Amino acid sequence: MCIPGLHISLGVFLKFYELLLDKCAELDEKVAYKLTEDSSELGNLRLDDLVKKLHEAKQQETAAAIYLT
Repeated sequence: MCIPGLHISLGVFLKFYELLLDKCAELDEKVAYKLTEDSSELGNLRLDDLVKKLHEAKQQETAAAIYLT
């Protein structure tokens, strides 16, 4: 009998990879938010709007999580 080590290893790798992607996305949001918060000279309205919408979505997600618990 063979232990399915490769299958288990790939599953663990995939889980950590997805966690890394999530954390990188959060980091991107935080950096973009901080850039738009600190500097009004960016002049990139699309970035500002995106960051505001991301921030609002995160607040709504947090409120929904609190409501569901």
